[in-house]
Amino acid sequence: MAFLRKLFGGKSDGGYERAIALVEDGRLPEALPLLRDAYAADQSSPRGSLAGYYLRLSLVGEGRRLLQAGDAAGALQVLGEAVRNWPDFPDLRFLAGAAAAGAGEWHAALEHARVALRRNADYCEARLLEAGALQALARSREAGASLQSLMESGRRVDHALVRDLATSANGEPDAAALDLVAMIRRAAIGDDIKHRLGEAVGHCRAGRWDEGLAILADLARTHPRYPDVRVKHAAALYQTGRLAEALAEVDAALAVKPRYRTAVSLRGLVLAEEGRLAEAAAYLTAEVPRLEGTAGRHEELFLAYLRAALALLLGDHASCRELLHGWNDLGRQFARAELLLVACDDLDGWRDAALRRLDALSALWSADPELAFLRASLQLEHRQWAAVDDAIVRWPAGGDGGRDERALLLQARLDVAQGRVPTLPDLDVAGGGPLGPAWRHLAVHRDVLRGDPAAAADTLAPLLADGEADEETGRLALLVASRLPTGGPPAYATWAVVPDSWLPPLCHVLRRSGQAGQAEALLDRRRRSRPDQVAWSWLAAAFWLQPVRGWLA
Repeated sequence: MAFLRKLFGGKSDGGYERAIALVEDGRLPEALPLLRDAYAADQSSPRGSLAGYYLRLSLVGEGRRLLQAGDAAGALQVLGEAVRNWPDFPDLRFLAGAAAAGAGEWHAALEHARVALRRNADYCEARLLEAGALQALARSREAGASLQSLMESGRRVDHALVRDLATSANGEPDAAALDLVAMIRRAAIGDDIKHRLGEAVGHCRAGRWDEGLAILADLARTHPRYPDVRVKHAAALYQTGRLAEALAEVDAALAVKPRYRTAVSLRGLVLAEEGRLAEAAAYLTAEVPRLEGTAGRHEELFLAYLRAALALLLGDHASCRELLHGWNDLGRQFARAELLLVACDDLDGWRDAALRRLDALSALWSADPELAFLRASLQLEHRQWAAVDDAIVRWPAGGDGGRDERALLLQARLDVAQGRVPTLPDLDVAGGGPLGPAWRHLAVHRDVLRGDPAAAADTLAPLLADGEADEETGRLALLVASRLPTGGPPAYATWAVVPDSWLPPLCHVLRRSGQAGQAEALLDRRRRSRPDQVAWSWLAAAFWLQPVRGWLA
């Protein structure tokens, strides 16, 4: 979850960080007051949303603990708070209803059950709660009909409740012979499958992927028709890069429950990660309108982001904008989704509009170094020298307190743009890092500005030998050749490259024709040599998809 804090932005807060540590340590009663304060501070912001996630997690955990301890009234108070904050979450409705049932408040339990069922008509636990409430209210005929509906839903997915309910000779439920109150309590506290799923997810979140995957694989073998098990297994496989296996698991979940929203989203994401971008976009376009019910706001926003990112990567800027249209205050809610609109503006040549949008986004998340780099890079392209200089001076402090290498790179680029000899790090040290090729390109500029084209040629030679087929390297090759005192240009002066202006349509054509790998290779060369040219980030699938992997972790 630390990635979410980086993705969404926001400054560190001692009480908030303390609360998260308490949650991870299982000390939920101590964490709850701190989380309530953090959530109440700014519910409209990404930070508020993340605090809300932890608050919801803690309320559910504490509510289940109280139910298990036999304190239904205490559980109802805690879970009632969760429902008041998130009234449209079916799981919260079921848990609050189970607590109400334990406290003998059957009318409230029935209302919670029916709200949950309006969100998901096949929610077996909520149907059980409905039947139990109806039975307690002496509405036995309706209770029997509710149990029949539960059996119909449960048989489709081999739900454990179906086996528990089949008590009569013909395998049909007999409400009078069942202790529905006890079954509701067991379902709310969690059965062995839920506990094992929780254990597996805990292993994965702690980075113990082998242990988590072993539990999930065993659950998938023993409960092959549980869609949630298959999807969680698929998500863990996706996180570890085992994409083909992840796709097989998510397809197994969809075979049982074809309109399972989480599975549909994950399938589109896995296809995109495999480079099958056009297929992923077409799949989501076809399936999303058929999904059952509605999702929470953040799930809907994530799905809109994924579809909009695919549209951008395939060159359909109008669809990208349309998918994100209507999300109020998008920059505050989800900064990276707002970046998609910045990218659309920039790639369409609306540079001033892109910069205005990026200025506003950077003002919201002034502590985010990535946004600072993108903004200053775009200002550099606009030849706004003073603005770039100011951005470097005000650069956000890194997490370790060190100087961000990207700020040093921008300073060097600014110097070259203004005809000054840049100050560069030792290439033997910096040349092997992620910005190594960019520093080497700048070293060529430095040597030319110093009047030493022979040294520039020596620095450039390894880049040419590595096949750096990009316009920046070709331009440098010609620049160096023009300075060399020889009778004619060297061989690399006529080196063939793909022009930068061809890259956007070429990437779109390659992706639509199933050759996404070639598009990424072309972009990777340019991002390594000129990471400050933002178009190479906008066009790169990894720029939009890699954060999702961290987000879901």
